[in-house]
Amino acid sequence: MALGTVGAEFTVVSPPELRELLREWGARFALAAAGTAPAA
Repeated sequence: MALGTVGAEFTVVSPPELRELLREWGARFALAAAGTAPAA
């Protein structure tokens, strides 16, 4: 999360579970930014 906060580019090498988690977060943040996030 710190890398994203400072705007750093990075590549996840391992573990694969971290890549999947970041994909899920990315999708969630993209929905929120578009104003289409489901209500909590």
